[in-house]
Amino acid sequence: RVAVPVEHAKENLLSIAKNYPGVPLIVASEGLSPDPGPLAGYNQMMEQLAAQSSQITYIPIAERLHRYPSSDIYLDDCHLTQLGHRKVAEYFSEPILELE
Repeated sequence: RVAVPVEHAKENLLSIAKNYPGVPLIVASEGLSPDPGPLAGYNQMMEQLAAQSSQITYIPIAERLHRYPSSDIYLDDCHLTQLGHRKVAEYFSEPILELE
């Protein structure tokens, strides 16, 4: 079960983009171990927003993290190991460095 309906999350992101026009917004999929499926609706929504707006960049972090053995990336079903945190930082750094 999710705490925030996908439509509310979408409205929040659109509000942020509207209130900060011209400011790049980077969003990323969120993963769970062993299956990110419960968050698929959020991830799809963010990917669609990015496809529709040059202001929004989407990073498929969950998909990238699932290339590694779960025990290397996750301490449990949602908390990251040191390697997991390093990978997330690496994935976020790519679009940030492109802004320079």
